[in-house]
Amino acid sequence: MKKKTSTSLVREFSPWVYALTPVFATFLFYLPVLQDPFIDLDDYGNVVSNLHIRSFSTASLRWMLVNLQADYWMPLTWFSLALDYAVAGLHPWFFHLHNLLLHCLNTLLVFWVCLHFLSLPGVAGPESRMPPLPWRPAAAALAALLFGLHPLHVESVAWVTERKDLLCGFYFLLSLAFYLASYSRPGWRHWPLWACLGSFFLALMSKPMAVTLPFVFLLLDFWPLQRLTRDPARRRALLEKVPFLALSAAIGWITAGAMKVDPDHFLPMDYRVMNAFHSVVLYLIRMALPVGLLPFYPVPPHPEAFTLDNVISAVLFLLISFACFLMRSERPVLALAWAYYLLMLLPVLGIVQAGYQTSGDRYTYLSSLGPFLLFSCLAAPFLLRRKLFFPMGAGIILLLGGLTLGQLGTWKNDLAFWGSVVKAYPRESWEAQLGLARALADAQKPAEAMSESEEALVLNPKAPPIFFFRGNLLMDMGKTREAISQFRQAISLDPRYAEARFNLSVAYRKTGQWELFLKELKLSLSLNPRQPDAWNNLGHFRCLNRDYRGAQQAFQNAATLDPSNPHYLMNLAYALKKEGLAQEAVEAAGKAKALDPGHAAAEGFDP
Repeated sequence: MKKKTSTSLVREFSPWVYALTPVFATFLFYLPVLQDPFIDLDDYGNVVSNLHIRSFSTASLRWMLVNLQADYWMPLTWFSLALDYAVAGLHPWFFHLHNLLLHCLNTLLVFWVCLHFLSLPGVAGPESRMPPLPWRPAAAALAALLFGLHPLHVESVAWVTERKDLLCGFYFLLSLAFYLASYSRPGWRHWPLWACLGSFFLALMSKPMAVTLPFVFLLLDFWPLQRLTRDPARRRALLEKVPFLALSAAIGWITAGAMKVDPDHFLPMDYRVMNAFHSVVLYLIRMALPVGLLPFYPVPPHPEAFTLDNVISAVLFLLISFACFLMRSERPVLALAWAYYLLMLLPVLGIVQAGYQTSGDRYTYLSSLGPFLLFSCLAAPFLLRRKLFFPMGAGIILLLGGLTLGQLGTWKNDLAFWGSVVKAYPRESWEAQLGLARALADAQKPAEAMSESEEALVLNPKAPPIFFFRGNLLMDMGKTREAISQFRQAISLDPRYAEARFNLSVAYRKTGQWELFLKELKLSLSLNPRQPDAWNNLGHFRCLNRDYRGAQQAFQNAATLDPSNPHYLMNLAYALKKEGLAQEAVEAAGKAKALDPGHAAAEGFDP
């Protein structure tokens, strides 16, 4: 009997075997993420304390549609988070499960996108020097495996706030799949353009990073589709991109207008440009050698543009670009992969400053697809010829899976998260030191937390959040008068710091300074009227002064802002009862008991 070669074994497997193997491996190795909590880096502001995602009321839907929180227009992402809350409340495991399932779907889409790309006429011809037809499912599977299991993508999956990355990735890849399928399958030559356009718009509604997709289509039109070299095809190719480019321009304009940079965090243009060169090369190094990855890469205390690393990176960038240009005819896939990689990174390289970090692993979520597919096309034929594809595939699963499990450990709680950053960059980032201080306070280590906050103050003595945290910590330690001075310091640095004014009002109440309490409470509400706890405290004050009608309005505002809190409803019931509105009081109390039958406030007013 003739012995089967590795190539013949490859031919026997269905494409679905290749498609689902990376998906199952990804799901299994990422399962520990379901045990993770929310992380003290935007998760609290975007999810835990975000009252807008707690209902699908007209006001909440309007907020999702027009809000530009976090410098992005992303209504679909807000809607997705609201769906999670509607199903599971604030239990983080469900949010993490949703992220994981999206990542698995994206891994599946990566396989089909790569397979469609490798089946295009321009790629499948012998002149392209790409893998022969039987090896293409193996190359696509290897690319999907790298995408699904690479530890660079842990940040996008383990961080609930990065739902926008995963949703955008899903619709981006879906739109790309529609575009490629219409050319890789002759029967789909007239696939409706609206399917591709609709997916693109949904990607933009998830995160603006998808603005580069029309230019990816143009890259594909240039090679391998070669639609831009013939006049009738060129005109059609350009005309069909008009609605895509119009949407990109509109979303780009909205995003540019929404971006706000703290003047204290402004980075000079020469540093941003040189750091962009460094990031392009650094991401490639992290793809090849994914060790020492961090959830946050702080800007140095004294950023310098023309460091040795930045200059070397700029030279490497130019050399690689020049080499790809020279080989554009002989090896067009190299030029395509490099151009795609740069195009997808362009919005997040920091040339237009949107944050205060040198780089971010999450920015490689879609940009890594080009290098991964290029590597897979080179590696798959080599491994198959030497009958090493299956053992090496298993080795890659175990190696990347082990690295991903290790990287997931960084996201298991706030202490591990911020501790890893401070360990790698000791006394370099006040944000990291403050994050570690908050984590230590949550872990009931107040002395260590205070020490870390002092380190943060050394790095930035004019940061209001540091004084705000120290005030909260002193309050928890029973040192209310010392806390008052910290809150005052935070407010002196930022008079519009509504949360600091609210907590200062609480401190004044504890020390019996009622006039100051009422003054700061009203100032806090004037700065941010969407604080249910502040309205609740105002209601308490009015009840103590027998102003039950005013208390009713305050408690009603609190209950409207956070309708899931039974405490506010019971306090409203108490005020209604005192005002003589017995029936309304019974209804409010009934709603509170329905939300939480065992709630202590269900027995009466709890001042």
